[in-house]
Amino acid sequence: MTKPISLSHFLLDDNTQLRLYDMGRRVTKMRLSEFEKFEQRQTPYPYPYQQTAWLGLLFWNVKNKDQHNIWFIRMPLDEQGLINIASRDEFLDMLLARIGEQIASKAKQDDTNTTLSHALKDNPYVFKPTEENMAIFHAKASQTLGLPASRFLPDTISYLSNADYASWQHLGIQGFADIAVRHDQTDINNLLCQAVPALPEVPYCTICNALENEACNSALTEKIIAVIHDILNSDKTPLSEDSKTGEKVNRLVSSIRAIANTQVKQRKISVLNDILHSAFGSNATLLVIIAAKCWEALDDKALLKLYLEKLAAAPSGNKLFTALMADQMFMPGKREQILQIFRDPNRSEALSAAVGVFFQQMSHANA
Repeated sequence: MTKPISLSHFLLDDNTQLRLYDMGRRVTKMRLSEFEKFEQRQTPYPYPYQQTAWLGLLFWNVKNKDQHNIWFIRMPLDEQGLINIASRDEFLDMLLARIGEQIASKAKQDDTNTTLSHALKDNPYVFKPTEENMAIFHAKASQTLGLPASRFLPDTISYLSNADYASWQHLGIQGFADIAVRHDQTDINNLLCQAVPALPEVPYCTICNALENEACNSALTEKIIAVIHDILNSDKTPLSEDSKTGEKVNRLVSSIRAIANTQVKQRKISVLNDILHSAFGSNATLLVIIAAKCWEALDDKALLKLYLEKLAAAPSGNKLFTALMADQMFMPGKREQILQIFRDPNRSEALSAAVGVFFQQMSHANA
């Protein structure tokens, strides 16, 4: 068997269709051309998380979609966010060795689909997505393959269609994922706009967390923003860290996730500004979720400056500041934006101190 020069080269042929998703910060479709440039070390990975590329791969026989496979693989990145070629080659070597073993053992030699489905057994580059991401991936994959939604969808639609929102315990997370990927259908969108403001905490957070992977339209975004403003206006007193697991913070966290990929980008920036100026603005959980899910919004210079000031002054201290800055500065294009604010002579004393500790810890880590 000839060794492939890249993962995409190995998977693609005239009979195979490939769909790629980032599984790190949100479940996001990646263009094949984008992935190929990444594999060729021409561009950094666009959505790094924990200095790793987390990938979901769906590939199928173009003549028979029933012959499809799903892989979840992670690839370490170098200090520039580029693919680690040695790790990629090790992954391919292990993959080819496993396939060779299966063929040599004559285990269903004529069934390529079965061979590929077992090719990643015991491979250290394989990972298991979170339950939320797995549900979203399967909802998206089913749509791509033209398969019906899960059996949980009808019950979820029925629940959202009725006023008895207290009876949600029988619902499955997959049903909410199926709703989320169909959010742009007029009937589903109207249903969500009607139900979202009145949902109890658990179903509200579940549907919002699923919506983070979708580009919500203006109508649905405004319904979620209204929930955010209701929470901000209900409590003007500063929160202690002990309050971060409370219902209000949980709803705010999920609301931020829901609008993270909204079509109306300026509204997202505006409401994040409102949150940071509120009594919740120094809450560690909220500061983490903004960095993890709304990194594009932090391209706005004014919002980024406000965010850094709030992060530096947060009760959680320098450890959180250092961890989040190390993550953000690893994102493509973010480093210089952050450094400009670090150099701002008008920065606060708290930010100056946090920046000093950050560079000191980074120099120790690199020593």
